[in-house]
Amino acid sequence: MTSAMTPDALRAGYERIWKTTDMRESQEYYARCLALAEPRPGDRVLDVACGGGYLLMEAERAGLEAHGIDIAQAAIDRAKTFAPKSNLVRGDAENLPYEDGHFDIVTCLGSLEHFLSPPKALEEMRRVLKPAGRAVIVVPNQWFAYDVARGWIEGKGLWHGQESERYFSIDEARRLIGASFAVTHEEGWNPPRALAQATRPFTGRFRAAALRVYGWLRPRLPIAASYVFVFVGRRAPADAPSLVWPFRDAVVPGGWHEPEESSRWTEASASVWLRLGSKLEANLLSDEPKSEPLAVEFVIDGRKIGTVSLPRGVWTDVSLDVPAELRGTIARVTIVPARTWSPAAHGVRDDVRELGVSVRKVASPQ
Repeated sequence: MTSAMTPDALRAGYERIWKTTDMRESQEYYARCLALAEPRPGDRVLDVACGGGYLLMEAERAGLEAHGIDIAQAAIDRAKTFAPKSNLVRGDAENLPYEDGHFDIVTCLGSLEHFLSPPKALEEMRRVLKPAGRAVIVVPNQWFAYDVARGWIEGKGLWHGQESERYFSIDEARRLIGASFAVTHEEGWNPPRALAQATRPFTGRFRAAALRVYGWLRPRLPIAASYVFVFVGRRAPADAPSLVWPFRDAVVPGGWHEPEESSRWTEASASVWLRLGSKLEANLLSDEPKSEPLAVEFVIDGRKIGTVSLPRGVWTDVSLDVPAELRGTIARVTIVPARTWSPAAHGVRDDVRELGVSVRKVASPQ
């Protein structure tokens, strides 16, 4: 459900929410999320959409330099009570007012789904994270067993009373988070029975039985049935190859279609992790019917490296120089075709994909 479609509307909604109510999980939850980031004394932590400051309270207890940002001034005012030592700012997650690589830890707990542009917010979080920093991102599950049971038994809708709501399957969540971060750990978290009943109550005659069953299931639910998904990620993986065959090897989630016999189509953009050498090399095909040459841009971690032009219908080897300061690093290399096309628009029935460019390999020779 999406009710707020502009930054001003979203901000007004959360000012109203935070002035009239509180949104809080158990303190056990905040402590667990912080522990997953493996904090060290003196680490600088940023909580994006910090709300009432409950994660920041744990950060202060751990001796961390705590920073919080939230769209609503009412939330910031509440956070000042619970996290008085933290540096608090009102602002938008899609435009974080911090320098690149400023934080050791970035957290965003159950708020990404409410942002107007979750992918842009994730890229901002990644930008402000140090190269060796850790991110903890939490998103809600559309198949949470407790909510599914409420739907089956009482016909309840999936709505948590907030603005611009989205929910994810575990596969969708992995693709969303994995498109920006190298995910190193994932787990589910489920609220205590009393908190679950308080925030999304059963009201009918099966209430007592449903709560007993949930209480027993809570520590046993598989991640795909959990209340929220908790992801730990880093700016880049610890290691990466210098050659990737996208039809065979792992690629960054999002932006790729299913592998074909010896290549893989991109959508509007698609990425791979590479250990960079002196060149970027790729074997590409533009096969859009009756088209002009296709411009394809190469980007390394948001930095545009260069553009190549592909003729139609010919597998083409391309090569670009890697900036000297990036050589030897592990980075996300993104392939961005200037346009996409649909086979269905050219008479291919039942193929509704949006295709950009087909890729056989991406490499960066040492």
